[in-house]
Amino acid sequence: MLLILFGLPGAGKNYAGRIIAEMVDGHFHDADDDLTSEMRGYIERGEAITAPVRDRYYAVVQDRIEEVCAH
Repeated sequence: MLLILFGLPGAGKNYAGRIIAEMVDGHFHDADDDLTSEMRGYIERGEAITAPVRDRYYAVVQDRIEEVCAH
């Protein structure tokens, strides 16, 4: 089973995700850990994230999901 939580910052996604993973003896992964340095720069500068930057980040997250699901 793969469960992806989306929501606003501070909404409790990590909190809920960790609890759910523990309840089902599953794996929890925080996609914030996959933020590229490029995306972190945009966030730190308070700039709007462009579609190409977002897409590169999503590709990293997709690779991580595939890696986790393979185990």
